[in-house]
Amino acid sequence: MLPTILHVQGDTLVRDIVVKRDGVAVDVSGWAWWVTCKQDPGAADAAALFQLSTVAGTIVPVATGRLRATGAPALTVSAAPGRYHLDIQFKDAAGIIRTGFRGYLRIVPQITRAT
Repeated sequence: MLPTILHVQGDTLVRDIVVKRDGVAVDVSGWAWWVTCKQDPGAADAAALFQLSTVAGTIVPVATGRLRATGAPALTVSAAPGRYHLDIQFKDAAGIIRTGFRGYLRIVPQITRAT
């Protein structure tokens, strides 16, 4: 069973990505990162509900072995509540591409709409 991350519709999405090898933080300088969320995992990235990345500046390093992915409330405010496919993929300094996480993002309806 794949893990599920709960997210309230229209909230700012903030998630830290921690990278360790044998319990030690890994220097991920120069690595490219993507967090992609789709209703259909086979769809093109252009059809994603959202995609965060180091290229777009929505994933930034905050310490050795730690990055922060941040998505604006507008990314999910209009999304239908439900379960979406989510993965975190990276390309290391050697050009090796791997998926570090695969699971689901469950979007639940927001209650308070004041901002």
